[in-house]
Amino acid sequence: MDFFNINNEELFKEEKEQNITIWTRKPKRTINTCMSGWNIDNDKLKELHKSMKKKLGCSGTLRKEQLFENENKVMVFTLSKDCVNDIVNMLTSNGVNIKYINIKD
Repeated sequence: MDFFNINNEELFKEEKEQNITIWTRKPKRTINTCMSGWNIDNDKLKELHKSMKKKLGCSGTLRKEQLFENENKVMVFTLSKDCVNDIVNMLTSNGVNIKYINIKD
């Protein structure tokens, strides 16, 4: 491996992808699957959200929420279906390493 020809973007990309969290919540009758921490462009995230909703035949939201006792609001990718495995497959097909994905129970 040649360390002199490494792109700086490759080094920072690994740091950004370390905190992807996927969890489910049940606000009423349906189970919602949520994801946060994937630091990509908002336009790309909107396109992926739209395609996932169409592929799975469900609704969902993409908005900033306050999570897990944090003061800062973060972008949350929500689908109104129990589809944790589908989101993990989508992430890995877009180049995210499986070790950066945390699934909360």
